[in-house]
Amino acid sequence: MSRAIAWHLSFIGAGLLWVAGPAWGAARPTPDDSLRLGPAASIAEVRVDANADHVPDRRGETVTVAGRVTAGRGRLAVSRPRLVAVQDRTAGIHVRLPDSLVVERGDSLRVRGVVTHAYGLTRLRGAEGRVVEAGARTPAPLPLTVNTAAGEQHEGRLARVRGRIAGKGTNRGGTTCAFRPRGPRRRRRLKCSWRSGTETGSGWIASQRATRSR
Repeated sequence: MSRAIAWHLSFIGAGLLWVAGPAWGAARPTPDDSLRLGPAASIAEVRVDANADHVPDRRGETVTVAGRVTAGRGRLAVSRPRLVAVQDRTAGIHVRLPDSLVVERGDSLRVRGVVTHAYGLTRLRGAEGRVVEAGARTPAPLPLTVNTAAGEQHEGRLARVRGRIAGKGTNRGGTTCAFRPRGPRRRRRLKCSWRSGTETGSGWIASQRATRSR
């Protein structure tokens, strides 16, 4: 049976996900605030990989980013309770928050930390941050297919993927599932994992890992 699944994609190696949101416009630097976090760079700038080695060029640098939380603590199927996902109008990134910073899905977050790379994912190890006083709002899922949902440009984006379930399983992080494209040409598969029961209604999946295979 064909199913439409909205999920937060976290690809590994050559299969990492990220793109600009549909109606967020061009990114602008954010001015200094009371925590002296510094002007915010766009997440796309932080993720730049000019030499295509699947490692961010700014790894080791301290940067500030600002965006919406699309997956809060414990919502990703990965054994990192402080890890959340954040996206702005240009891209998305996984952020490891300090213990003192509590966020919920939809919060407007501003955080400063060190750019790292682990398990094939570009991440920000947060040293300090704050939730901006604004109404919670979750960006609309990006519509993708199994064939288009591969590439680092989509990493961390909240997305909706439509395809056929080709197999299921379980691991320490939760439930695993393999999708394949609908239609006669179905050689490519998309593997993902999610924590069951984290969201209801939309079928949103908080993915720990997703890769593609033939």
